[in-house]
Amino acid sequence: MRICVIPDLHNRVHVADEIIAQENDNVDEFLFLGDYFDDYEDTPEDVRNTGLFINEYINNDRFKFLIGNHDVQYIIDHPAFACGGSWEREKHDAINEVVTVDAWEKMLWSHIDNKWLFSHAGIVWEGLFDQEKHDGNLNF
Repeated sequence: MRICVIPDLHNRVHVADEIIAQENDNVDEFLFLGDYFDDYEDTPEDVRNTGLFINEYINNDRFKFLIGNHDVQYIIDHPAFACGGSWEREKHDAINEVVTVDAWEKMLWSHIDNKWLFSHAGIVWEGLFDQEKHDGNLNF
């Protein structure tokens, strides 16, 4: 299987669109590694557009979306998950107006393909990795 891995968008969906257009016929799957939002100069309209980008592909089986630290703060509305001062109420509301609970629930903490483990950041390896166990941690 050929996978196109796209890390840390930070609202640069135009770049992702170009990559998808260029690689669409060359790969079996697109894997986004998280951090869809927050470029520190972004506006509610910027993050809303990124949310619309996610909606465009979230139900397509060729696209997998992992959760990054800049995404958790918009999924879980609690100060403990705020990431480096980038969280703003206006951005949170704009994102969650377009990204549904169903879409958030389709996102993964990790993805395993042919013995390759993909995640947004480092993990602690304590025995066998159980993807289903970790994916179940984000139930609403």
